[in-house]
Amino acid sequence: MGTPRASYLMMWNDKVLIRMALQGLKRIVSDSLAPIMEVADHPIQGYANTLPYMLGGLAFVCIMLLMLTGMFMAMFYTASAQGAYSSTINLIEHVPFGEYARSVHLWAANIVIVLIALHLSRIIITGSYKKPRRLLYITGVLMFFDIMLITYMGTVLPLDQIGVDAAIRTQQAAALFGINIPLGMMVGPAFVFHINVLILALVGLFAVHALLILRAGISPKASKKAVAKATAGEGNSTFMHHMRLLIGSGLLLSAAICTLAAAFPAPIGHPGVYDPDVMITKPVEYIFYVNDIMLDTFGTASIIWGPLLLFLLLLVFPALDRRPEVHWRKRIPFIILALFILAWALYFIVIDATAGTEFSGAAVEIAENVTFNPASLYYVSNGTAATAADVYGGYASVPSRMPQEMPAIFAVIASLGIAGAAVLATGRRRA
Repeated sequence: MGTPRASYLMMWNDKVLIRMALQGLKRIVSDSLAPIMEVADHPIQGYANTLPYMLGGLAFVCIMLLMLTGMFMAMFYTASAQGAYSSTINLIEHVPFGEYARSVHLWAANIVIVLIALHLSRIIITGSYKKPRRLLYITGVLMFFDIMLITYMGTVLPLDQIGVDAAIRTQQAAALFGINIPLGMMVGPAFVFHINVLILALVGLFAVHALLILRAGISPKASKKAVAKATAGEGNSTFMHHMRLLIGSGLLLSAAICTLAAAFPAPIGHPGVYDPDVMITKPVEYIFYVNDIMLDTFGTASIIWGPLLLFLLLLVFPALDRRPEVHWRKRIPFIILALFILAWALYFIVIDATAGTEFSGAAVEIAENVTFNPASLYYVSNGTAATAADVYGGYASVPSRMPQEMPAIFAVIASLGIAGAAVLATGRRRA
């Protein structure tokens, strides 16, 4: 049996060991968080906390919504010609919150394109593409077109009429390079590119984009005497404060998107019909929507070089406008050209988002009862003839689960709105 002195000595040794362990753990945590705290305390200019300079961050919020809803829908999607449409219908009819997730996905996809286009407009107006931010601008343009491709591939997946027409355009584009992709094999690759390849490219580009922002800083405010320069480490605000305001604004934007999704659910077209002799619908293709003018005038090759031309026009600004001045009055020709390009893109985005299904010939007769050959995505007549508008006009009538889910949906919207307003108010008070 040990003496009282020995017992006290053992207890003292235990306390010393515990204290040393806690100090070591504290040091490890402190060293691990040091880079994060350094970024959080990174100085930035106060004007970066205004809405025009937060458009890129809000676009990232939309991308996060797209990823979350996309992962949810992917669990119930069948990436095959036989199962794509039926699995989409099943998502709407039978999966709890499936129709709502699809609607949030659609609205976020449209709004992210608008936000990026507005973000690019702000960058061009304020001369933020000039040296030392040329590479930063190029990565932004690459992300813009990567998101456009993601959205375009997404139109194929339901295999309604818009999806089939988008698949046909993809097949035509691949044929220009001697690649023959049967339409029946289009869905699987489109799904992989939509959720894997292009998403990985987007994540990589975003990482590079964020690092370049930290290195160069926010572009100078476009005053009359301002010139392009690096501003890293300058400013009377901090990155943490900027993030607080961005999170609050992002929560409010999420609430707005969720409200739009509840008020205007995503439609689903009738099963797609591949007719090699007539283009039945005008698919949602965003800025790739060039069939009315470019396809009729220049042929199938315009599917490739039309978007490529727009891409190159956006990329040339840093090379053409090399003067350091950033005030808009000293760069009027470049601003007019840029805004024309972006207005053209936004025009087709708005038209495509509101037009629905249109027909190139209402007198085209197609059988009302058709059978499906999944090898070619070709529907073969076996019933009474009717006009295309009679058979495929409007959208498929699918029972909706959303009325029963509205209480939970409203709770989510209210929570996002209240949280966003609270975070934003806190950030404004600390400004």
